Amino acid sequence: MKNGCLPKRDEYPLTVKAESYVESLAPHVSESLAKDIEGFLRSLRSELQDDEALALVLMKDALRLIPKDLKLVKNAMLGFFLRMEEQILNDNV
Repeated sequence: MKNGCLPKRDEYPLTVKAESYVESLAPHVSESLAKDIEGFLRSLRSELQDDEALALVLMKDALRLIPKDLKLVKNAMLGFFLRMEEQILNDNV
C-alpha cells in the first residue's frame, strides 16, 4: 500500500507506548510505510493502539528471523503465518 492510499479516518493522538513502537519500527521500513503505520495507529482509539503497535514490532522481529536467502524456508514460514492467522482468528483448530 503506497503512502496516501489509506482511507481518511478519524485521528487520535498516539499513546506513549505506540509512539515508541513506531519509532522502533521506523529504521527498518521505508519512510512511506512508517507514515502509513503511524496513520493507521492514529486511526485507532488509545485502548487499541498499544497492542496493535506491539503486534507490528513482534511481526518485524519474527520476519527478521526468517532466512531471506532460503526461499523454501521463507515461503514455508510465510505460509504457516497465514494459516495460523486464519485458524487462530476463525477458531478453526
